[in-house]
Amino acid sequence: MLVVHAGNRVDADGAGTPGRFPPDQVDVVRARLARLLAHLRPEVVVSAAAAGSDLLVLQEALRLGLDVHVVLPSTRDVFRERSVADRGAAWTTAYDRVLDAVTAGGDRYVLVEHAFPGTHGGYCEGNQALLDHARGLGGHGETLAVAVRPRARPDRPSVTDDFVDRARTQGLACIDLDPGARPADQPTAFVVMPFGTKPRGTGFVDCDQVFGRLIVPALEDADLRWQRADEDLDTGLIHVGMIERLGNADVVVVDTVTQNPNVFYELGVRHAFADRTTVLLGPLGDPPPFDVRPIRHFSYRLDGGLLDEASALAAVGALREVLDPDRLRDARRDSPVFEFFELSRRRLRVRGGPAAGPSQSLDLHQRVTAAVRSRDVGALRVLLADVRAAAVDADQQRQLLLRLGTALRDLGRYDDAIDVLRPLALTPSDGSYLLWAQQLALSLRRRGERQLETGQDPEPSWRAAQELLDEIVELGDDPESCGIAAGLAKRRGLRALDAGDRLLAAEHLQRAADLYERGFAAAPTDFYTGLNAATTLRVLAQHLGGRADQLARSLDLAPVAQFFAERAASSGGGDFWALVSVAELVLTRHLLGAGPSALDVERAYVRAAVDGGPTPDQAQTVLDQLSLYRRLGDGGDVIDRVEARVRPHVAASAVPPSG
Repeated sequence: MLVVHAGNRVDADGAGTPGRFPPDQVDVVRARLARLLAHLRPEVVVSAAAAGSDLLVLQEALRLGLDVHVVLPSTRDVFRERSVADRGAAWTTAYDRVLDAVTAGGDRYVLVEHAFPGTHGGYCEGNQALLDHARGLGGHGETLAVAVRPRARPDRPSVTDDFVDRARTQGLACIDLDPGARPADQPTAFVVMPFGTKPRGTGFVDCDQVFGRLIVPALEDADLRWQRADEDLDTGLIHVGMIERLGNADVVVVDTVTQNPNVFYELGVRHAFADRTTVLLGPLGDPPPFDVRPIRHFSYRLDGGLLDEASALAAVGALREVLDPDRLRDARRDSPVFEFFELSRRRLRVRGGPAAGPSQSLDLHQRVTAAVRSRDVGALRVLLADVRAAAVDADQQRQLLLRLGTALRDLGRYDDAIDVLRPLALTPSDGSYLLWAQQLALSLRRRGERQLETGQDPEPSWRAAQELLDEIVELGDDPESCGIAAGLAKRRGLRALDAGDRLLAAEHLQRAADLYERGFAAAPTDFYTGLNAATTLRVLAQHLGGRADQLARSLDLAPVAQFFAERAASSGGGDFWALVSVAELVLTRHLLGAGPSALDVERAYVRAAVDGGPTPDQAQTVLDQLSLYRRLGDGGDVIDRVEARVRPHVAASAVPPSG
């Protein structure tokens, strides 16, 4: 995909401008453009560089590592004087930095200068030059024209209006972002769909690509303030915050691509709460699910599990008529529930405890979500006291504590996490039991590892973790449960290696390999368990007196895991586990002498660290795996180089011990 952009200049401070782009909206527009580009992931961004959205889009494209082509209607210095300098020193500095980066950046960056007059007509000629340049590139898939201009157009057309007219005349798909749309005033949208790479029929579908290249541009075009359902699922729980958004969002977009039960549940909740503005999406040719056939569907085409760009942009255009904020209030009724029953739509209030305000549960969930996203240990601790004292339903309180305990574990606060999770004492009849047991077992396992590092006995923590893991693995081959249990077996194998007992180490690692393989067989898209099965079998075969069939099995599993890891890593979502799994597969092939160099290995881990942004817990997991290889005599210098790249992500996010 290629993005060609044009937008209004930021308004000057004071009078004398048309009032198209308020200066106090710069950060809002920047954030919207950043999020749009991060999801679209175009191969090239083409734009001019005026003070306003031009410079914002170029800055974000450079930050994301995208190819950038700057097309100016005049020379660099003349354009700086005409279209940048009058908006102040900050914009002038930004212009100079962007143009310096482009001119010094090599083949991926291009600067084109023209000699059009500094008039309205000259700038319109510059629009045509932008579009001609984009058309001449070729080989980058479809072209999307992105304009930043107000929804309420002034009487006198702007240069950006001319750009949109020319782009549409050429048959390009166009989206508009209103620079005056203030978050507090924007209608809200909630997106319900699967995420990642998911099975579909006999193949797979990249759901994140559908989200990023179809749904996100459609929502931005409508100037909606949107959120995706899985962004709330820091523990995998469907909680009150999600229910509130299903009921109260101005628009809910539902993608039924994988016939996912969670998606159907959330669609049912929406239809029970809202009489209209539920938008259904699905692949072309798929029959709509069960009793929603009379409701209008919007479709897109899949090609080998990947989104067809032309059909995606066509769907963006088709969605414009139903997502337009000016039409939402008068949209036709689409809920079967409201068709059959005499109900009236009203904003829903969340129930609290008898002494609480009606929205206390929702307020607590929102505060927890904000603290989890900020990785703020102090805020999480404050919330613990508030949640424990809150007069909310007992089930809601358990959900909140489970979310807080999981967040503390993810931040490496294992003692704190155990103190939060253990008193919950859930039983298998509780719907959250599996998640609770997994998080508590992982916290106990991690605490044992830390105790081992400081010369303490890890076995009390590890035995407590093992008891939980034996129970949940017995319930079924859940890949997460199998992976956590396998990780514990692997740590015990490492300890045996340190003690010089290679026979006991092999016994523990064989148990780990069996558990990883069980999890991978249950969910082949779970590339992380597949990768660990392959690497653990390789270690057994090459270093611990294993059998030839173990090496053969490793060679069978590795390409399957690599396929799913690369698909997930290429979706542009910054999935650390996908990126580091690809890196470890590169390392494995290097250790087998199968081609990749030590530099290739280091580059793969650098990509995982930079694009994936690992938490301390994630980084520590990688270091544990590298430690296993080192103990076995693998790698030499390459292990040192990779460890040096990963270790700062443990130290940089470290927090002082509790108490």
